[in-house]
Amino acid sequence: MALIKCKDCNNDVSDSAEACPKCGAPIPKVVSPDQEQCPFCMTVVAKSATVCSSCHAKKGYTQSRGVVYGKMLTLWWGILFPIIMMPVSFIFGQGFGSLVTLILLIVVVLSVVRLIRGPVWYQTRSVN
Repeated sequence: MALIKCKDCNNDVSDSAEACPKCGAPIPKVVSPDQEQCPFCMTVVAKSATVCSSCHAKKGYTQSRGVVYGKMLTLWWGILFPIIMMPVSFIFGQGFGSLVTLILLIVVVLSVVRLIRGPVWYQTRSVN
C-alpha cells in the first residue's frame, strides 16, 4: 500500500481506498491496458465501452443539447453538412452570407480538431 495525493484536496490517501476520507473524491484504480476508468464515478470499463454502466456517462467526440455524437454524426453534422451549406448561405445570405460562412468554417475546424483528439467522456446526468 502506498500513499497518493487526492486529485481534489491534495490530501494523502491510501491507494487501496475507495474515496478520499477528507473530501470524498473517488480514488483512481490501477487498470489493465484494455480497460479505463470513467472520469466521473471511477468505474472500470472496457476501453471500447461507449457508456459507463454505473453513472451512464457517454464517450463521444462532441456533445450538443445532451446528445453525445459518435464519429459518424460528428463527420456529418460537424464537417459535411456545414461544407454543403457554405455556398448556399453565401448565395442566399442577403448580406450576412460571409458571416454565416465564417461561422460554418469555425464549426468545421472545431469538428476536425475533436475527431483528431479522439473520444472523451461526457457526463449525461448527475452522479449520486
